[in-house]
Amino acid sequence: MNKKITGVAASGQTRPEIRPADIWKDAAGSKITVTDYTHQRVTYIRSEYEHPCVSPVGRFLRDFTPVL
Repeated sequence: MNKKITGVAASGQTRPEIRPADIWKDAAGSKITVTDYTHQRVTYIRSEYEHPCVSPVGRFLRDFTPVL
């Protein structure tokens, strides 16, 4: 019996790309603006705070969703 290769091996949603100046929102609906991104951390600004916030990439992707 031959194995049929369909090319569909991946499943689930893709990770969104994090880029500076992109707008994301948290679960409460508050919007943030990404100011800097490295492979280990994301720096962003909330409109309510005067200082930038820093978060690890994994936590950022878990807590925020991109605004389209």
